[in-house]
Amino acid sequence: MPLKDILAALVVIVLWGRLLARHPVTRIAPLSLLVPVVGLLCADWFLGEKLGLWQWLGGGVVLIGLVVNPSGMQAARWAASRRRSVGAFFWRSLGGQSPGNPAGVLE
Repeated sequence: MPLKDILAALVVIVLWGRLLARHPVTRIAPLSLLVPVVGLLCADWFLGEKLGLWQWLGGGVVLIGLVVNPSGMQAARWAASRRRSVGAFFWRSLGGQSPGNPAGVLE
């Protein structure tokens, strides 16, 4: 393996480690999904390879997934909080147990 490949891998590993040290893993890990997209774009731009329709569509799906992922997590948290508050109110109004009150003790 040529020395430049080893140095490039070393630089990437160090940069990735610094990035993980400064930011939460949940924000950084999805960026690893960009590796194939960047590889395809570099092949197109620097090597003159022509990408097919499926390659462009696949890259687009990855990018859409990276955009939807953070907003999807926020929507899931919102739905879970609504479910808990509505469910607790419903069960308390019936005199039963609520998820936050497993013993059934009414306040």
